[in-house]
Amino acid sequence: MRLSDALRLKNPQSVSFSGAGGKTTAIFRLAREFPQAIVTTTTHLGTWQTSLANQHIVATKLSDLDEITSEGVTLVTGEVEEEEQNL
Repeated sequence: MRLSDALRLKNPQSVSFSGAGGKTTAIFRLAREFPQAIVTTTTHLGTWQTSLANQHIVATKLSDLDEITSEGVTLVTGEVEEEEQNL
């Protein structure tokens, strides 16, 4: 079953997720069910998670959003922080 059907979403303008565990997976699964989706978060994502989107835009000013393409999943974040590598 498609997640959008389970949530009874037809043509949503925006969707938000909250809670612990599984948000990123659910967000990107849902985003892939639509021809175009813009994903952003108020929490930190791992840098590896940028690969879940077709396009990643680091927005530091409003005009950066002009780079959004018309198809696929676009992830919009702030500046990327370096992650510590586990050795």
